[in-house]
Amino acid sequence: MGKNRATLIYLEDCILISKKNYKDWQEIQLEFWRGYKASLSPMTSEEMIDYFQDEYGEEPCWPFSKNEILHFFHCQCEMIRSETLR
Repeated sequence: MGKNRATLIYLEDCILISKKNYKDWQEIQLEFWRGYKASLSPMTSEEMIDYFQDEYGEEPCWPFSKNEILHFFHCQCEMIRSETLR
């Protein structure tokens, strides 16, 4: 997966966005076995923003702000975490 796509990972206590190249959801589940709930296919920043708009409605309800998502896709970080399950 290129750096222009990232995977949304739902855990019991947080939500992650990861640029790591996972083979499939089972690989993600093995890495986060203690709290894994679900993950979505890799998305671009635009697709992720659209997903949050559709799934969560207004931006204050999103687990990550639009600016956080855009910054993440342009920075060197491999993963960001939202402690707040809004």
